[in-house]
Amino acid sequence: MLRAMSDLETAFRNLVAEVVREELEAFLGHDSTQARPANGGRRYVSPAEAAEIASVSPAAIRMWIHRGRLKHFRVGRLLRVAVDDLHAAMAAGPRGPSYMPEDIAEEVFRQDEEQNKTRCPVCLHLPMWHAHGRCRVKNCACTRRLA
Repeated sequence: MLRAMSDLETAFRNLVAEVVREELEAFLGHDSTQARPANGGRRYVSPAEAAEIASVSPAAIRMWIHRGRLKHFRVGRLLRVAVDDLHAAMAAGPRGPSYMPEDIAEEVFRQDEEQNKTRCPVCLHLPMWHAHGRCRVKNCACTRRLA
């Protein structure tokens, strides 16, 4: 009799669990029997695979990670990048200073103009060369003192 009761109890528990599962599926609107990935459906790739997707070198991917442009995850020693994050970083475009030759030349000229504003009007040397009443540049005859 005890054995029959435990079988009946087990069958009842299974029936209740099945009914609850069906009701939850209907309420939530999805099938719980389908396996869902633990990472929420995101796909992770190595830096080499990410470089292939982005058509850049793996070193560029590592540089993006180092500069904070691209989020990354570590699994032990392995480095992984989410494909969604990679596409977002590529869509955002480059950040930080531009290294185009025209931009570098413009910055150098701007700095030179700033320095020219402080040059000596007589000999055109920088103020750092004017000390103790005269210009310290060799063979310069300027005796003007700059403040």
